[in-house]
Amino acid sequence: MADLTGYRRVGRFSTAPLPGGDAAVRHPSRTALGHLLGGEVLGTPRPYPWLTSPFTDRLDPAEAATVRAMITRDINCPRASSAGRLFDAVASLLGIAGTVGYEGEAAVLLEAAAGDEHAVPLAHRVVRAQGLWVYDSAPTLSDLLRRRLDGEPVVRLAAAFHLTLALATADLVAAAVADGAPRTVCLGGGCFVNQRLLTEIRRRLRAQGLRVLVGEQVPVGDGGISYGQAAVAAARLARER
Repeated sequence: MADLTGYRRVGRFSTAPLPGGDAAVRHPSRTALGHLLGGEVLGTPRPYPWLTSPFTDRLDPAEAATVRAMITRDINCPRASSAGRLFDAVASLLGIAGTVGYEGEAAVLLEAAAGDEHAVPLAHRVVRAQGLWVYDSAPTLSDLLRRRLDGEPVVRLAAAFHLTLALATADLVAAAVADGAPRTVCLGGGCFVNQRLLTEIRRRLRAQGLRVLVGEQVPVGDGGISYGQAAVAAARLARER
């Protein structure tokens, strides 16, 4: 919940380590390993080894061992709850993105893979943890790997992930509104450059009777941060006067 002078956090995605920090952004397989081996435990087990082995067997053994050790020992592994990093992880798990050349490339490739495909959503759950509503991504990743192992096409699973993220986001918002959050929702962040995700989420929030706002004249991603900082600073200065 927020206005220009303050905010209160009411929900988030589950966290996972980013082995090597920025290096994990350039190498989505690191982010994927972070989710598989060190994802936040919220009552659901992380994906089992028999599910993860088809992915880990594709990786360079020496590099995978190094990253595994970093995660196990918590060395240079800042934790993140970023939706963008979850996109990176899924793109890597599905074999869509290995090394990327620019921020958001893995997510762009995952959106392109989904196309207009229809799909059944993946498993997901929203839980209460430390006073916040949290999307637990572990069931989603386990279901993704299980369905891939069963032969479901990558295209359909990419579409299923988009749908699942939309459902999880709508569930988070519904829980927050039930707790007293305003009925106006502002969607921001680089993930909302993704038109499929934006459309899926906006449709579900409007179905809840909510007012949905999306940036048009200001970038929804990092390009809008400085504008937002200036707006917040101006509002706080005006309040102090």
